[in-house]
Amino acid sequence: MILGLAAIPLWRWNPLRRGSTGRTAEQKNLVVLPFQAIAAEGQDQAYCAGLTETVTTKLAGLPSLEVPPTSEVRERKVDTIQRART
Repeated sequence: MILGLAAIPLWRWNPLRRGSTGRTAEQKNLVVLPFQAIAAEGQDQAYCAGLTETVTTKLAGLPSLEVPPTSEVRERKVDTIQRART
């Protein structure tokens, strides 16, 4: 069983700090938080990582959304809604 924190809107996530250009006024910022397995089995953790990456990639393909890559979310250690908004 998997407990997931999926896509949440981020109004303070500033993609311009990453050097993004070409944002339109209609674009929204969104981050996909890592999914967490309820059971601590290694196979579930790999599934969660893959699911997070897939959801992020699919949402990033939408022109109206600015979605930071999973690697950036991991680097910044964003794993809760509170950390995502700071």
